[in-house]
Amino acid sequence: MRIEYLQGSLVPKDDLTLPYIWVSLHLNAQMEQETLNNPRLSRETARMANEISYLLQALQQVPMQKWFNLCIASGITVYGAVALSWCQDARIEQVWDAWEASGFPLKPLPEYERPASFINPALLPETNSLSQIIAFCPDKTLPICAMIAALKEPLDFDLPVGQLEMANPQLASFLKSRMEQKPDRTPEQNDLVNIWTQTIKGTEWEV
Repeated sequence: MRIEYLQGSLVPKDDLTLPYIWVSLHLNAQMEQETLNNPRLSRETARMANEISYLLQALQQVPMQKWFNLCIASGITVYGAVALSWCQDARIEQVWDAWEASGFPLKPLPEYERPASFINPALLPETNSLSQIIAFCPDKTLPICAMIAALKEPLDFDLPVGQLEMANPQLASFLKSRMEQKPDRTPEQNDLVNIWTQTIKGTEWEV
C-alpha cells in the first residue's frame, strides 16, 4: 500500500507541488545560465530552457496569492517574480513590484536580461514601439527595460530625439545597446549613442 504524504498539498500538474516548482525553476535557471555561452552545451541549454517554460506553464491554474505567499516565505527572487506572471489572476504590476523587491538588477547583458524573456507574453503589450512600451508603464524604468529585454523583434525608436536624449542611466544603457545592434545607423543615431554613453558613464549601468 502506498502512503501518500503529499495529501493536502496543492499539485497543479504532474505531481508538481509549489515548493518543487520553486526549487526546480531556480536550479534550471542557474544551470541554463552556466551553459548559455558555451556552444558545445547548446542542447543542454535548450533542454533547461524548455524545462523552465514547462514549470512556469504549470502555474497557470495556481492562484496568484498562493504562489506569492510561497515567494514571501522563501524570499522573493527574480524568477519567483517572473513565475508570478503565469499564475491565475496575476497582474503585470505585481510582477514588476516583486522584481523590484527581489533586488535583482536589470542590465543590458544576456545574463541579466534572461529572466525577462520568460515573462508571460499575455501580460505584455504586443508591440516593439518604444513609445507604446513607455506608455504601458510610464512611471518606472525597470518595467520599461524589462519589456525591451523581452522583445523578440528589434526595438522601434519612435520617439522625438529630444526625448530620447533625456533617458535616465538605466534606460539609456538599454537604448544604447539596442541602437548599437542596428547595422546602418544614421549620424543622428550615432549622436544618440554618444549621448547615452555619457549618461551612463561612471554608473552601475555602464556595461
